[in-house]
Amino acid sequence: MSDNNNNPMRTTKIIIPCRISFAYIWEPKSINGSEEKYSVSCIIDKSDRQTLATIEEAIEAAKENGKNRRWGGLIPHDLKLPLRDGDIERPDDEAYENAMFLNASSKDAPQIVDRKVKPIINPMDCRSGDYCNVSVTFYPYRYNDTYGVAAALGNIQKTRDGDRLAGRTSAASEFSVIKDTDDNEGVLTDDDLPDYFYANTLWLVLPSGRKLAYIKPRLQPNRFGRMAVTFEGLNAVNKWVRTETYSGKLVENITQATARDLLVEAMRRMELAGLEIVAHVHDEVIIESTIGKTTVEEVCSIMNQNPPWAEGFPLFSAGYKGVKFYYKD
Repeated sequence: MSDNNNNPMRTTKIIIPCRISFAYIWEPKSINGSEEKYSVSCIIDKSDRQTLATIEEAIEAAKENGKNRRWGGLIPHDLKLPLRDGDIERPDDEAYENAMFLNASSKDAPQIVDRKVKPIINPMDCRSGDYCNVSVTFYPYRYNDTYGVAAALGNIQKTRDGDRLAGRTSAASEFSVIKDTDDNEGVLTDDDLPDYFYANTLWLVLPSGRKLAYIKPRLQPNRFGRMAVTFEGLNAVNKWVRTETYSGKLVENITQATARDLLVEAMRRMELAGLEIVAHVHDEVIIESTIGKTTVEEVCSIMNQNPPWAEGFPLFSAGYKGVKFYYKD
């Protein structure tokens, strides 16, 4: 859809359904020493004639704007245009085969949302290879003796997953595993840890699928002179500092976070059962109920149910009921 409105001072804005590549949409990046910008490459299949026609129409509108505003009433014959042929300019990249593409960039970070227009906050959930709707504004420019039309990046809506495009050959495809001669059964290795590192953040995936984030992690000597994992976060007085952690603390993070997820699942089941939750503290839930309507055993039975992601977890709960305020030391 275009946004021309017969106003020569306005550029043309469209929504492009495409596959994204070289998606620097979470952190800005400098290209060849230029100013850092957020950017993305939009890949459009050549069979999608309607989208390509919309893009070309928007570019024509931007050229008219340039004629009136920047190019002295004429459209230069040697304009640099944003829509390019992937078969010609990227013949060795399979992602661009039988496709057209354009690059869009902006100094401002794009808003990234899902199909329901809810914000996506995990960089792993929208990355190169995914299919998206990308809002782009075309505008004319003149830089020294170069004339052209460029694309400004707006916002991004992810529509579906796609095979990841790394933009380079993966290490896994080039190398094989080298086994240590002193490998021991039961030793925890990197392969056992369900984590990701992306956008300068270590993401640790919990059994529920929820993720813990460790921002700007580093491996550096701790106060005892031993190598330790450090990351940035808030301390006890809400000051942003670099703090250190260790294996036991990470296990505690996982345990506490998983316990929280189990409690939340139980609270959802309680509400579906018609129970009125008035408060919850740590691993306890406080329910207000008419006398004789609900028993402690019934509530415990709801809490002891395993969600699908926690099959086999040994869950146990106990309860107390009374008509007066109950204070627990």
